[in-house]
Amino acid sequence: MSLDNVLAVAAVARANLTLLMVGLGISIVMMGLLGGLLAKLLDRFKIIAYVGVALIAYIGVELLWEGLIMANATLNLGLGLPGAGH
Repeated sequence: MSLDNVLAVAAVARANLTLLMVGLGISIVMMGLLGGLLAKLLDRFKIIAYVGVALIAYIGVELLWEGLIMANATLNLGLGLPGAGH
């Protein structure tokens, strides 16, 4: 399983463990069944790989930011983080 699948499922599931487990299960099956087709598409259309990397980076930064906001609120760190009010 690739990092982008794990990040995508984690981003959607958030704190819902059941959704996380179901999402990872579906992701594993999809990669097993569609892995060859995806490899052919990536070989033919190189731009897909760059879009994928950009999406992985965006989701990763968003998850890190949300984790920092949650840690700040939970541990009362007192960090003045923008966007922490929602």
